[in-house]
Amino acid sequence: MEVFQVKARIKKRLRNCKRRIQHRLRKKQWQEQRRAMFRARNVHYDIADKAKGFHAAGFGAAHLLAQRLRLAQAIDARLHLLKRHVPYFESDHVLNLAYNLLAGGRVLDDLELLRNDETYSTSWGARIPDPTTAGDFLRRFQAADVEA
Repeated sequence: MEVFQVKARIKKRLRNCKRRIQHRLRKKQWQEQRRAMFRARNVHYDIADKAKGFHAAGFGAAHLLAQRLRLAQAIDARLHLLKRHVPYFESDHVLNLAYNLLAGGRVLDDLELLRNDETYSTSWGARIPDPTTAGDFLRRFQAADVEA
């Protein structure tokens, strides 16, 4: 019986992928932000040998719909829970929770899986809020905020 061995090229790609994720999730001293972290990005659907994919089908289409409807701007205009936007806006948190549901997440801890998915985080070009930050955000809600 032969032993399965990963080729050096594949090991290097996996190591680089993990390094990029760790770099994006590193501790950082944020300044107050002027715009939301989840920025408008073009979503491309492509099939190729070296393409990276995300497990949630239709995710890019849902994000494009949110962009066209200017959902983030509407959320930021109506919902005022944060005194300072360091680094996230209210829309970043709300969309992060909604996208967690679209990706099959059921609890806040599932956000950690998305944070460590390179394809997901690259699609935003931003750092994804972690589960504890999302929980802190949710604890700020009052009944009127939910209605807004």
